[in-house]
Amino acid sequence: MSNHPLLHIAIRAARQAGNVIARNIDRFDAFTVAEKAANDFVTEIDRAAERRIIDCIRKSYPDHAFLAEESGAHGHNDFEWVIDPLDGTANFVHGFPHVAVSIAVRRRGRLEHAVVFDPLRQELFTASRGSGARLDDRRIRVAARSSLKGALLGSGFTFRELDRLDPWLAALKALISASAQIRRSGSAALDLAYVAAGRLDGFWQSGLAPWDVAAGALLVREAGGIVVEPDGGDDYLRSGAVVAANPKVLRAMLPHLRHGRKVPAETGKPRPRAASHPGTTPLERPPATGGEQGRTTARAESASSTKRFSRPSKPHRIALVRPSGSERPPGPDATLPITLVPSPAEVFRKALIRTKQAWIVVTYRDGREEVRRWRALKISATSNIIGNLRNRPEFRTGAWQRNGIAGVQVSIERP
Repeated sequence: MSNHPLLHIAIRAARQAGNVIARNIDRFDAFTVAEKAANDFVTEIDRAAERRIIDCIRKSYPDHAFLAEESGAHGHNDFEWVIDPLDGTANFVHGFPHVAVSIAVRRRGRLEHAVVFDPLRQELFTASRGSGARLDDRRIRVAARSSLKGALLGSGFTFRELDRLDPWLAALKALISASAQIRRSGSAALDLAYVAAGRLDGFWQSGLAPWDVAAGALLVREAGGIVVEPDGGDDYLRSGAVVAANPKVLRAMLPHLRHGRKVPAETGKPRPRAASHPGTTPLERPPATGGEQGRTTARAESASSTKRFSRPSKPHRIALVRPSGSERPPGPDATLPITLVPSPAEVFRKALIRTKQAWIVVTYRDGREEVRRWRALKISATSNIIGNLRNRPEFRTGAWQRNGIAGVQVSIERP
């Protein structure tokens, strides 16, 4: 677990709020329930848990800002705490035992720390940017599933977007046909935590608020997953529309969510799209090789892949997909999301020194995935893996957004 004091305060605050919730779950018929809007419940327990969280944080950080579900936004500071004191209030008021406390810390708008606490199962999900995600004392990773076949997905539908019920039902119908099962639990924060832990293979929902998503999104990203909007953008905290999964399952989910259509069953993947630039085609996964011919092919492939990565602007090797007018590209100052497998960076660096090569998986906002081999010849230059990659021309701030890239995963093992 990260030793950062902000994370420790978030854990302490979440546990205190969790104690309030756990003591009252069996007396749900005894407390006051109000409606903020149609089917939008709030209880005295929500408010009591939120006060407990804010009081705990203010003892250590009195000047920090807050964005909380019940009390709203208050304070101005580079550090902002995004709080949902009781995610799953509708479950709580019916005595349905599936609720969570969600706390995230943003610094200048970037998510730094996350806590999702299940007070009834006493499960604590935590993450810090660049340090991986954990469930209690063990590291967690997103599921390794490579397609929707056999996948267990999570979803939800909010009362805030009843006018979008038909598109959601169309996507639900398509994904039910393509996957094994779909669950609707009533707590987006826990669903995202379950994606991070590999319990769910993917999750999607729209109409969410920032406090519903913030902590869970960082958990998924630090566990090796990707979080985007259905159109591939990364402004999900503002739009409230989120899709989360590992890169391969995400790629399979997005066509269903964009169009509410059924993907051809014989492939389990959407039909190939034309490249945005004439004469370019997406890279295929490197083929398996064997024998003398295979070794010759592998050497040629390795040299070509190394050259491709060091000089990524060659149009005949890399298809740069510009976002269409309907898609909202990431902000111009955003940095590229990069995930190391295994993580954290020190563990990855030691593995890289041993293997002297890694695999780079570039996921585009249109759902495509591109795999490259990276031969790390200068091991001394790999102490800052993420910084090294972000200095590559196509991964620099501003360039990766124009190229339609959603995220990058670097893995020691071949995907």
